[in-house]
Amino acid sequence: MSYLLIFVLCTSVLTAEEISPLDHMSIHTYNNRTSVKLAKERKMHKLHKINEAEAKVIAEKICEEKTSRLKLTHRGTLLYYIAKSKSCEVHINALDGSIIKKKTNNTGKRQ
Repeated sequence: MSYLLIFVLCTSVLTAEEISPLDHMSIHTYNNRTSVKLAKERKMHKLHKINEAEAKVIAEKICEEKTSRLKLTHRGTLLYYIAKSKSCEVHINALDGSIIKKKTNNTGKRQ
């Protein structure tokens, strides 16, 4: 069963939709002024196809609990949401809704 899950996660990363290099360069700036950071966030929000509500629903299905934080970010040409809850962190592609990465936090107490 775990091999099937690993296979599905790996193939979803390989087939995930990506932004174009031109769009990536438009949101990548090295100026750290606040107004430039806000413009970068606006550009990222114009590019995503999955909105925040849909990303929260996907994260709640995967983690099986309510998400506490959702952040839109990018790495390379991948534009994705990071959804965090108490015991789970999920990276969701913002263009097609596929799961990029799932990480569970060990919240069990030691005895």
